[in-house]
Amino acid sequence: MGKIMIQGTAEGVGKSTVAAALCRIFRQEGRAVVPFKPVSSYPESTFTADNCEIDSRMNILAAACRKQPAVLMNPVFLKPAENQKYNVIVMGKIFETTALIHHLRDGYAFMDLVKNAYSILLSQNEDIVVCGSGSCGDNYFCDKELGNMSFAQEMKLPVILVADCANGGTVGEICGTLYMIRRQKRRVQGVILNNCPMDRVIIEEMKKLIPVPVLGTIPTFNLNFNLDGYEKERIKVEIIRMPSMLGSSEYFPLENRDDTEVRYINKFAESSSPDLLIIPDCRSFSDAKVFLRETGFDVLINQMVSDGKLVIGIGNGYGVMGNGREELNILDVKNTDAGERYSLSFEGTIGNNPSPYFADLSEVIVKGTESAVNNTTVGLAARPALNGRGAFSAAGNAFGTSVHGLFECDAFVSGLMANLKQIKGIRYTDTPQSRRDTALDYLADIVRDYCDMEQIYKIMGDPYEPEVGIVR
Repeated sequence: MGKIMIQGTAEGVGKSTVAAALCRIFRQEGRAVVPFKPVSSYPESTFTADNCEIDSRMNILAAACRKQPAVLMNPVFLKPAENQKYNVIVMGKIFETTALIHHLRDGYAFMDLVKNAYSILLSQNEDIVVCGSGSCGDNYFCDKELGNMSFAQEMKLPVILVADCANGGTVGEICGTLYMIRRQKRRVQGVILNNCPMDRVIIEEMKKLIPVPVLGTIPTFNLNFNLDGYEKERIKVEIIRMPSMLGSSEYFPLENRDDTEVRYINKFAESSSPDLLIIPDCRSFSDAKVFLRETGFDVLINQMVSDGKLVIGIGNGYGVMGNGREELNILDVKNTDAGERYSLSFEGTIGNNPSPYFADLSEVIVKGTESAVNNTTVGLAARPALNGRGAFSAAGNAFGTSVHGLFECDAFVSGLMANLKQIKGIRYTDTPQSRRDTALDYLADIVRDYCDMEQIYKIMGDPYEPEVGIVR
């Protein structure tokens, strides 16, 4: 079992980069490895498959391990809010909004929760790479902080310090940090110099002044984890922001995909020729009809269906696609008032649809909840879907259902996106995921070349085994 914690002399020195490199190296060697950030602070977040909010940097760390990001990997997350306050997000949900100083003073209360998350991950993997937060020497409540030395002390973790040479003063930063953490200095097993000058004389002089072993001297290099520039390759999804919209969380899996660009639109003029338009559920069926007509969305929806583009309605978004009074007349379905909204658990298959949008999806099983205010009857000119809880248009490019959870079904979403790519003419193998994998492999190669991996394995408490073959 290998354990290591990466801490830094400052924010932005490359802790996550080094942690990602180690994760990928261990994974390449066939080991089950997982990343862990006890606490982090970052302005950007991501959502896990179970709709928990965590630090967006966990995407890269998890990808380095060839895993999906999970809330256990980042149990406490501080996200900047208004008025210099932070949302304290605990296990993926907002716990409180408070000033940073209050969290620094009181955050230790979450230590048992953080330790439990760590222990669960450790029990499921061979290696764990823990990434610290900010500067380990800059914690004003050193005995109470969660993200660095207090956690390393609790879990008896060896620490590697990362320092950045880009702006000079590196030796001073390292020595100052070691002084600030002097009670825990023995945990620091070495330092990795990031953005290091490739002048051997300078490096040797720096090593003489640094009071812990230098385990690596990583040169400056360009590495792009940013997935911008894929707009032309993504499937464009637009979701109409309905009044009193319901079930917004069911669209998170669409938002979290690398091959989709998801936008919520408030009015007709904001639309930009999407590949898929979604009409979500909302509280009132009558309000939905009025809203679509008054905003001009009825024109957009009918035009998309006429042009052969894909339109999907959920709940009341399905109801308004019917052929009743003031409805869109897209689907041959009749709506009758159920009296009040009802909810029933549902499991069924998509159903037959000859449209290329739904190729090979007829037997995909969807589990969810049927929630509606109408009883909907499918007419002869429509094709039944989801065991009669939905309908396809005759042409197959309009689809509605009263079942919530459609977009939380990975098999359905993956198949639908694959079909949309084929229809759109996207036939590339160079996907965002493959480019990210290439970048992570390149990062691993650099760290392997410029760091003493044999010594890092010893520090982790695992015997070093020379590479027999790297698993890409």
